[in-house]
Amino acid sequence: MRSSRPAGAGNDSRATGQGRGRKRIGVLASRVYRSEPRTAPCALTATFTTAILLQSPGGKVPGPLAVILGRLRRSAVGWALTPMLLASACGSAPDVRVDGPPLAAPVTRAIVGRWPSGRERVVQILQDDAVIGEEHFRDDGRLHRRAQVVGRVAQWQELDETGAVRREWQTLQGKKHGKELLRTSKGEVEALIQWKNGLRDGTAQWFAGGHKVAEQSFVGGVPSGPLVGYWPDGTKRSEVQTVDDRRDGQEVRWYPSGHKMAELQWCLGVLHGDYRTFDDASGKLASHVLYADGLPDSPLTTYHASGQIRMVVPLLSPLPSDGPEAEPRRHGLAKIYSEDGSLLVELPYVRDVVEGTEKR
Repeated sequence: MRSSRPAGAGNDSRATGQGRGRKRIGVLASRVYRSEPRTAPCALTATFTTAILLQSPGGKVPGPLAVILGRLRRSAVGWALTPMLLASACGSAPDVRVDGPPLAAPVTRAIVGRWPSGRERVVQILQDDAVIGEEHFRDDGRLHRRAQVVGRVAQWQELDETGAVRREWQTLQGKKHGKELLRTSKGEVEALIQWKNGLRDGTAQWFAGGHKVAEQSFVGGVPSGPLVGYWPDGTKRSEVQTVDDRRDGQEVRWYPSGHKMAELQWCLGVLHGDYRTFDDASGKLASHVLYADGLPDSPLTTYHASGQIRMVVPLLSPLPSDGPEAEPRRHGLAKIYSEDGSLLVELPYVRDVVEGTEKR
């Protein structure tokens, strides 16, 4: 039986399809020519390859063009353009966003704690079920602390009642790690502390009026290493080594002028050895006393500027009721000498107070 389909109808259909393909390619080419010059050659190559693909029997690309297409797809621009050009030529729209980054997932707030009044106390900020922030509120509703979380690291801030940031620190897996910065109500730096896995580690610094007043080394949360004090102009005020939070070895103190004020000896937190003070103007020895196991073990001797003995007085060790910072007191018969060494007077002291009759 003869077909009712006119002869050559199939060829006409193929010709029409090829015509539509060429039309699409022409549109693509015109778009490419209007694109950035640097990307045009690569895109034109893709368009040319697409044209050959549409006109090739069975949809197969000849060997040389297959190589070109492969290289094009491996290039940065061609990798992005080739699928779109192929899809446009074949009449299908690719599901690819090319006008910007993918949309971010929505951010939500989850209340994980409330005050007895019902106000929010702790709120977690979530995105894709992951915590990206946290907020802590006072019972009056004002923000007290806030954190930005990225993975295992959280950047924290603590605010005062006025909303000013008073503390900033970082945590790693919930433990302080890195720098902690403390500020005064005026916004001035008050302290800078180093942390490691929840313990102070490194050098901690303290400030007053914008000036560094002290710094202490820490190891594993324990003060160990140099303890240094400073005058407001930045010159040293004192320096001593610490071992397990106890002063050990020689401590040196200075006047604001930079002249030495005192030298004293420590042994694991207690005074043990010579304690000398010096005159600011002359730099000469001003006083001396010997300590043993934290207690005075000799009379206090003071000196004239000439170096001659000025006074010798016994000392009384502080009582427990005097407090940990109490100094020894003059207690006993004090002898005062002139610069030529002659005895001038004897004074009876009772706990720093002269009681009795002077002897001249």
